[in-house]
Amino acid sequence: MNTLSNPEAFAQYETQVRIFGIIILVLAIAAITTVIILMKQKKISKDFLYSTLLVAVPCALIGIRVICGVSNKVAFSIGNLDIRWYGIIIVTGMIVGLLTAIVLTMRKGIKSDYALEMFLWAIPFALVGARLYYVLTTLSRGWTFVEVLDIRTGGLAIYGGLIGGIIGLFIFHRIRKVPFLKVLDIAAVSVLIGQAIGRYGNLINQEA
Repeated sequence: MNTLSNPEAFAQYETQVRIFGIIILVLAIAAITTVIILMKQKKISKDFLYSTLLVAVPCALIGIRVICGVSNKVAFSIGNLDIRWYGIIIVTGMIVGLLTAIVLTMRKGIKSDYALEMFLWAIPFALVGARLYYVLTTLSRGWTFVEVLDIRTGGLAIYGGLIGGIIGLFIFHRIRKVPFLKVLDIAAVSVLIGQAIGRYGNLINQEA
C-alpha cells in the first residue's frame, strides 16, 4: 500500500524518517567536531580534514532537511517548473563526488583538470545508460519515444548508470592515455560517496 494513501501509515513513516534524519545530523556533527579537534592537535592531515568535511557537511544539511519532514518533495518552483529535493540532493552527491575525484587525481599524480574531464565523459553516458537500462527492463509498459526522453517522470537504474559511466571513462582513458585501472580506482570512490549522498534523495522521495 502506498504510504501517501494511508494517513496513519504515512505519519509512522515520517516519524521513522525524522529519527533517521536526527541520526544523520548527529553523526555528521560528531564527524565534523572530531576532525576539527584532531586537526588542531595535528593528528590528521589537511587532506583528511577536507575529505571529511566534503561528506559530513552535505550530510548534515540533508539531515536537517529530513528532520523537517518529507511531506513536500518540491523545494521551490520557477514558473511552472518544480525543483525537487530529490534533484538537489542528487546534484549535491555529484558535486561531492567530483571534488573527491579532484583530490584523488592529485594524490595519484594526475592533472586535477582530468577529474573534471572524467566527470564530463562519465555523467552523460551514465544518464543515457541508466535510462536505457530502465526502459529495456520495462518494455511491457509500451514506451513512446517522447516518454523515453522525459526523465523527469522518473526511471533511472543505477546498474545502467554504472555501465554507461564505465563506457564514458573508457573513452576518456583512450583519449588521454591515462591508465584505465587508475581511472576506475578514482571513479569507484567518487561514485560510492555520490551514491551514499544521493540515496537520501530516494528517502525524501519515499522510494527507500
